[in-house]
Order: sequence, then structure tokens, then C-alpha cells
Amino acid sequence: MCKAFERNSDLKLLVEPLGGRRRAALIAAAVTFATLALLAIAARAHASETIYWDNYSDNPATIGAANIDGTGGGLLNLGGLAFETTEGMTYDPVTNRLYIAAEDSATGDGEIVYVNVDGSGAGVLFAPGAEAAAPEGIALDPSTRKIYWINTKTDTISWARLDGSGGGNLPTTGAATENIGYRLTIDPASGRLYFSAQQGGKYVISYVNVNGTGGGVLAAAVDSLGRLNGLATDPVSGQLYLLGSSGTLASVGLNGGIVAPVALGSAFDEGYGLAIDPVLQKAYWGNYGQGKTQTNAFGFVASSGGGEGTISPTTTPVYGAQDPVILKSPTGVGAPQVTQSGTALSCSQGSWSADYPGGNVFSAPVSYAYQWLLNGGPVSGATASSYTATATGSYACTVTGSNPSGSASQTSAAVSVTIAALPVPVTPSSVTFVPASKKAVRTKAGKVAIVPIKLTNGGGTASGVVKVCGKLTKKAKKGLVAPKCVSVASIPAGGTVTAKLRVKTRKTAKGLYKFPVVVSGATTGSTTVKVKVIPAKGKKKHHR
Repeated sequence: MCKAFERNSDLKLLVEPLGGRRRAALIAAAVTFATLALLAIAARAHASETIYWDNYSDNPATIGAANIDGTGGGLLNLGGLAFETTEGMTYDPVTNRLYIAAEDSATGDGEIVYVNVDGSGAGVLFAPGAEAAAPEGIALDPSTRKIYWINTKTDTISWARLDGSGGGNLPTTGAATENIGYRLTIDPASGRLYFSAQQGGKYVISYVNVNGTGGGVLAAAVDSLGRLNGLATDPVSGQLYLLGSSGTLASVGLNGGIVAPVALGSAFDEGYGLAIDPVLQKAYWGNYGQGKTQTNAFGFVASSGGGEGTISPTTTPVYGAQDPVILKSPTGVGAPQVTQSGTALSCSQGSWSADYPGGNVFSAPVSYAYQWLLNGGPVSGATASSYTATATGSYACTVTGSNPSGSASQTSAAVSVTIAALPVPVTPSSVTFVPASKKAVRTKAGKVAIVPIKLTNGGGTASGVVKVCGKLTKKAKKGLVAPKCVSVASIPAGGTVTAKLRVKTRKTAKGLYKFPVVVSGATTGSTTVKVKVIPAKGKKKHHR
């Protein structure tokens, strides 16, 4: 937050007409700063509305900011850039910059300067082909990335690309350009720039087309308003609003037809600049006539008349405030919607408050964030505009729109998603076999050895017939007789069965015999079994 700075002596203003235009020179000699801190209006998560203005009578000029009720704020950091005689200011929501037409500069011809709203400094816009000859009035179209201003020294209208890549002068054939000056506004929808000028010694509202096809005169009966110190377009009502030096606010249809002016009363004190909020239906201007007084530095009125009032900044220095620009945090005007295709969900962006470049009021989001909800709670990691549901429940999405002034959220209506239960997978039979014992089966020569084979079905279904056979090796055949195969009709799922091979031994057999077992209907298993034959003892001989 900035502290207000003090001056050692009162400011005295000398207002001199120059070709029907206002010039001010500071006469006070000893002017010092006590403190000048940086101001950074950061994005906040709650609704906010900030008014910015240029202090015309400060030398060099300064840019102030405050909450719309006058509280808080301070001066923006200009990074040492010096300029003066500010005559018009607008805003670019893409770069978060204020652009100002400064009639006087180090070159003497004036320049177009910008100030970063985040407090990171300021600079000068240079664009080849674009002249700045005592510029007054300024307008910007964020969608085309072009800026426009009036050159009062040459009675021309210049344009430049905001990236500085080029510019030039717009053709004004058909438009009134005598004594052109003060303020400029744009209607992006029709591609027209509106300004005041004189024709036959009378004030008129003139326009030029930004596509270079010339212009014309919109309204001629505006002499009763005096000089036009402010212009702003309202695309919602289709009106061009005019702030007259006589202390009146009038409007002209963007297609013609003037509306009777409304007297602004005590809320007006030599007002300059104009902002129109179509949503609140309010008009704002800077009360330049208040000089360095913070009290009633800005006036406002309902755009249709009535409800006038003033704004008094409490902490921000005021030195001839003019050219209000209002930045607002986003407002949701239409909740997002969820579209569903099975488990695939998609969230729309929703509808949000808009920017009104011609009215110097800006509140559209510049970015969006998404969060999916399941049964009212956030789904971890589900932060894209689309989501595939993985569980049965009620799904909704929250969209948060943000701009440098703050953020707001809207939540969609919920949709129901049912995830069908997946069937329990049934694995086929899977029979494995191993010898029932790792030890060799022992028997006497000439006897039958019972060799157990353990069969296990690890699958989810019963097996078919399993056949167990012994295959004697050449060596095993010397002591064993090939056994008959043993069949098992079926092994239940998860069951275990022991098949027994009957292996007959020869009378002459002795020692250890090994042979493989082959099991048809099985998938895997161990194949070698052992039979240990103990030789039969001979009969005792009887001695006579």
C-alpha cells in the first residue's frame, strides 16, 4: 500500500485555451516528494473493483488507484518514466497495462506511454509509421491488438500495433476533423472510433472506421453540451455517452439520434474522461476542477439520470483527477454445464462478465481453472475441462474465472453416472502336479511300489480327465515293470487329488531307480519320481 506524498506548497493551476483545448502549467516552484511507494494491485480470490486515473496536474504526471469506494490504493510505480499533460487513458486486459496519451514529453511532441498495473514499471510505445503529435484521447481494441489516438497538432488519428511492429494514420475522408481533440472512444463491434470536432463552427460527433474506409458525422446537435470532455460507448444499450463541459451527460444512439442531456449537479466539477459500466448502468468521470483535493475527486450518476454521487480517495494523492478506468474481478452470469456420453464428461466454460473497451470498464476473466466434484467433494487430480468417471455417483464441475483484479467460481448442475459392476473373472482349470513326497518310495524286490502324484487345480473351473503315466528309462526297466496309467475323471476348481501309480519291482531289483511321470491334462509340474528297492534275503540252508 502506498502512502500519500506531500507537497511543500499549494498547487496553483493556470488554464489556458489553445485552439479550444485545455493546457495547465504548474506555477508552484518548490515541489518535493516525501514518500512514493510502489503499488501492486494483485489478483484476489474475492470480488473487487478498482478505479484508476491520471493526475493531470501533477508534474511529472502520476497514475493513481483506489477501491471504488475510495479506500486503499496508492500511486502506480512508473519506474522513473517522466511524462505530463495526460489527456486520455485506457487499459489492455491481455498485458494488464494502462495506456496513456501524454501531450508533452522529453521530445516535445508527446508520446504514448504504458504503465504496468502490477507495479513493475512503465514504458513508451514505439511503432514505426505511427506519429505522436500532441496526442489526446486514446482507445484500444484488445481483440485486434491495436491502439488509436488523436494527434491534435496535425488533426489526424493514428494507430499502432501493441507489439510495436508498425502503425500509421487512418483515412478520415467524410469525417469532421476541424479542431479535433480531447477524447476518443471505440465501438469494437462496428469498428468505429468516435470523437468530437467542429464543423461550420459547431461541435459535432464524428467517426472514422478502423478498416481505413473513411468516416462521417454521427450527430451535429451537440453544441448545447459545450466542449465534450468525455466519450464512452455502451454496446449493451447501443449508446454513445457524451460528457459535456456544461456539466451534463447525454447519449447518442450508435446509429444516430441524440437523447436529452441530464444535469449532473454538484457531482460534477469540470469533469474529464468518462467510464460507462453497462451492468451497473453507471457513468463515472474525474472531477479535474477539484485540483489536489481528494474529496469528491470523482463523480458518478446513473447512465439514465439520477442517483448521482462522488468518490473521495482516502490514501491516494489526487492532482486534477481525470480519465477513470475501472477494473473489476470477474462475475459469473451463467453456470457451466456438464455434457455426458456414458462415463465421458465435459464441462463448458460458463458465462462471465465482459470487458467494455469503449466504456473503460473491464471485468472479463483472462484464465479459467476447472475442478470436478464427486458427490460434492473434489476429485483429486481432476482439473481439466473433461473427465472420465471411474465410480458411480453424482458429478459436477466448478469453473473459476480469474483476472488481475480477482477471481470468482461457478458450479454446474450435477449429473448421475452409474458404473456397471465388472463380472468376477473366472479362470480356466490349471492343473499342476508334483510327487506327493520328495523322498524315494521304498519297497522290497518283487513287491509293488505305490508312487503317489499330487494333482492340484489352481483354476476357477473343474478340470477334464487327467491321466498319469510313468515312463521308465532304460536303466529303470532293469529293476521295474512299467506301471499302468492312472486316470482321474475331474479335479474340482481349487481342489487337490492324489493319483497312485502301482509300480511292480523285479525280484532281481536293488538300489535306486528314477523315471519321469507324464500327466496329460495338466499344465505344469515336476516329472521325476524315485523308487528304492531293497533286495530280498535268501533262504537259510539247513545242515544235515
